[in-house]
Amino acid sequence: MIYGFAPDVPRRLGIDFDTLAKLNPRIVVGELIGLHDQPPYSKAPSFDLIVQAISGFMSLTGEPGRPPVRAGYQVADLAGGLYLALGTLGALFKALKSGKGAKVQVSLLDCQIAMLTWQAQNYFISGEVPVATGSRHPMIAPSEVFKCADGAWLAVSPTGEGFWQEFCKTIGQPELATDPRFASSRARIENVDALAAVLGKVFAAKPAAQWEAEFFAARVPAGKVKDVGEAVGQPVAGLRAMVDEVPHPATGHLMRMLGSAFKFAGSPALSYPPALGQHTDEVLKALCGYSDEKLRALAASKAIARQAA
Repeated sequence: MIYGFAPDVPRRLGIDFDTLAKLNPRIVVGELIGLHDQPPYSKAPSFDLIVQAISGFMSLTGEPGRPPVRAGYQVADLAGGLYLALGTLGALFKALKSGKGAKVQVSLLDCQIAMLTWQAQNYFISGEVPVATGSRHPMIAPSEVFKCADGAWLAVSPTGEGFWQEFCKTIGQPELATDPRFASSRARIENVDALAAVLGKVFAAKPAAQWEAEFFAARVPAGKVKDVGEAVGQPVAGLRAMVDEVPHPATGHLMRMLGSAFKFAGSPALSYPPALGQHTDEVLKALCGYSDEKLRALAASKAIARQAA
């Protein structure tokens, strides 16, 4: 069972791990919370934006000297769900091997702090607080976006000497590879503003899509900054089945949906999402040990409640 209630709700509803484990000792419960399960944090609301803010994430996102910005999608909520899925699968595997279930708890805040990785570790070692650098990488150059002739933006990141030399050839400026200001990774970081000024003029000469095609052919890390429509419409998204048309089970109407990032060999095609409550009885029987009689009584009590409402 997986839920994302406030920490005190599962016990009040009788679906906390201790209660469910008495019914099925092999049950696994995945619990997603916001901050912490003890006062004073247990009752604190924890929306995605707030978690992005208090985790340090927003301090690293945006242009230098400008207000912090949130991620363009719900990175705190989505990352929390991914962490929870991984933890729950690990607990399920253990339950299958040992016969004993477990509770897995994931905090949205924990996940975002965990994802600080090298930024936090650099702070622990140096004491220097990392700051927002826009699209520019603080330790690699060039690694940022540039405006092209058509007004679109191109991201480039030729990390390593091999990519750097091929990058210089592709933009028609092989002499940059041996320029003392840019001849080594350290020199490029020390002279990143001068390098960006040179590249800004170079990229302004052609449209972003043309640059992207030339870099792709040369196997240099680069890509046009695409909007959502361009992203889901690009050929590789189709090849990876990341956009699919799924028929509605009742009407047969085709609805475009995002595909799954997990590609299992021999797995069935994407199916329409289940209706609300479609698998409730199945879950209650398989995981909670409900009998058919108890399910009928539960259904009857729901019907009475609906009539009373």
